[in-house]
Amino acid sequence: MRSTIKIIAGLMLVVFAGQAFADLAATHIIRNEVTVDFDDAGGSPQTAATAQIDITVNLVEQAPSVTFDSVSSDPLDPVGVGETITLVYTVISQANGEDTYTVGTAQTPSPDGSVSFGTITPSSPVSLGATTSAQGAAITAGTFETGDVGDGAGTSITVPADDTGGDSILNGLVEGDIVQISDGYCTVQDIIEPAATFEANATATLEVDQCTGVTVNLADGDQIGQRVSVSVEVTGVTVTTGTIDVVVTFTADSGANPSANGGTQGVVVVAPNVQVFKFVANTDTALNPASCTGTTGLSDANACVSVGGVTYYKSGVTTDPGDVLQYAIVIVNTGATATAVQVTDAIVAFTTFNTGIGIYPSAAADPGVDTDCLTDAATCTFTDGDAVTATSGTGDDGAELNSGNVEASAGNVAGASTAAITSDAFSGGELLNGEYSVVTFTVTVDS
Repeated sequence: MRSTIKIIAGLMLVVFAGQAFADLAATHIIRNEVTVDFDDAGGSPQTAATAQIDITVNLVEQAPSVTFDSVSSDPLDPVGVGETITLVYTVISQANGEDTYTVGTAQTPSPDGSVSFGTITPSSPVSLGATTSAQGAAITAGTFETGDVGDGAGTSITVPADDTGGDSILNGLVEGDIVQISDGYCTVQDIIEPAATFEANATATLEVDQCTGVTVNLADGDQIGQRVSVSVEVTGVTVTTGTIDVVVTFTADSGANPSANGGTQGVVVVAPNVQVFKFVANTDTALNPASCTGTTGLSDANACVSVGGVTYYKSGVTTDPGDVLQYAIVIVNTGATATAVQVTDAIVAFTTFNTGIGIYPSAAADPGVDTDCLTDAATCTFTDGDAVTATSGTGDDGAELNSGNVEASAGNVAGASTAAITSDAFSGGELLNGEYSVVTFTVTVDS
C-alpha cells in the first residue's frame, strides 16, 4: 500500500540525466534459464531439460534532493507568540525504486537563548516512487494527445517492469502524476504493465502527455523519481522577540540511511506593534485647515487621512458651539499578528454622540488603502464604505455606544471582514502585519 503524506503543491515525478544512478530499477526480476538438449540411444530427440534462476534487483538508496519552497511557505518574518507557521519543502527521490523517508527536525535557539518553539510537527513518513528508463524516448514540448488519464495516449517511455505487474503502480508511480523531464514537465497519462505472471525480464511503459517546456532525448538508465511538496508545521513560540534556526531533514528508512536537508530557515519572532492615530473634521468645512501640510506620514502633526471621501486632520480644526465633529481613529500593526484589538473612545463633556459608528476593514480587505501611510507625505486614503453601524446596546454588533464610550472591534474577526461581525464588540478584531483599520464616529458640540 502506498504511504500518504500531507501535500501542499501536488505530486510530481522528475527525470535526472547525467547523474550516477543505478541503471536498472529496483524490484525488476532478472531471470536466467539454461536448456540442455539430448537424444536417446536411437538418435531420437528428447524433451529438453531446463533450469532457471530469478534475481531481484535491489533498491539502491540515495539521499533525496531537498529544497525549501519559500513561495509556498508561510513568511518567516514576522512570527508571533503562539502562532503556527507552515514550512514547505520540495523533496525529490534520487533512488532507483520506491523508498520511504523519515522527516526529522532540529532547532537552534536565538543567540541569547530567548527563543524556542514548543513543537515541530513533520509529515512523516514520506514515500517516493522511482524507476529508470530502459529505452530512450524523444519528448517534445507542446505534445497534446487526445484522451484522458489512463487511455494510453502520449509519448512512450519504456522502463523495467517491477515485481507486481497488473496493478497500475510502477515502483510507487501512478497515473495522473506530473513528470518533470529535463527542464519541463508532462502528465503521466497511463502505466502499461505486463500480466502478473510475466514480470521476469519484462518492461513496462509510462505514457506521458501534455508536455510543457520539454525537449529531450532520454537515454537508457536515466532515472525517473517522484517529487513531492511536504509541509512541516512549527508551533508555540515561547517568547516575543528573537530568531530561531529550523532545519528539516529527510532520511531514507533502509540500507545506509542517507539523508538530506533543506537548509537552515531563520524564523524571526516579533511582538505585535500596534499604533493608533486620531483625526478630526468639522462638517463646517470653513473651520478646517485649507490644505494638508503633513510630509512624514500619520505621525506628522499636520497629517491628514481620507476616509469614505471625508478628509480628517491631525491639527488645525476649530469649532463653534452646535457644530458636528467627525472623528477618525486609525489603528496600524507593524509587528506580528495582533488579536482582540479593541477601541474605546470616551464621549467627552460638552459633546453629544450622534448616531453611527463606522469600521473600515484592514488593508488586506481594502485595496484602496495607501499602505505607505506611516511614512508617505500624501494623504492616507481609505475608500471602502462603513462596515458596521451601531448606536447603543451590547453584544449585537461589532461597535456600540456603551456607558458613554464608543467601543469597536478593529480589524478582522476570525478572518472575516468587520462587516460580518455579529458577536460582542468586546471580542476584539485581528490585525496582521502591515494591516490598517479605521473607526469613525460623530458628535455634536453643545451649544
